[in-house]
Amino acid sequence: MGLPPRDNPITLSAANFVWHANKKVYGSLIGGIKETQEMLDFSILHNIYPEIELVTGKDIDRVYHDLTHSNAKFRHVIDMKRSFSS
Repeated sequence: MGLPPRDNPITLSAANFVWHANKKVYGSLIGGIKETQEMLDFSILHNIYPEIELVTGKDIDRVYHDLTHSNAKFRHVIDMKRSFSS
């Protein structure tokens, strides 16, 4: 389940966990492996891909500047192969 807005928190009744012993609550900021795989499968099935900027190691200073000055428009992915190949 996603997090509710701060101004509208959810409440859980402890009685529901006592009377329905098979109920469990887990928390995670990223979800588990199964949920992550389901999300990736859904994205591929529906042609949903992230918008990225592929950069090399020489771009790190510019990328850092963009990130710290709120100028980043996409997720930056460092191409390590191009960064260190001759």
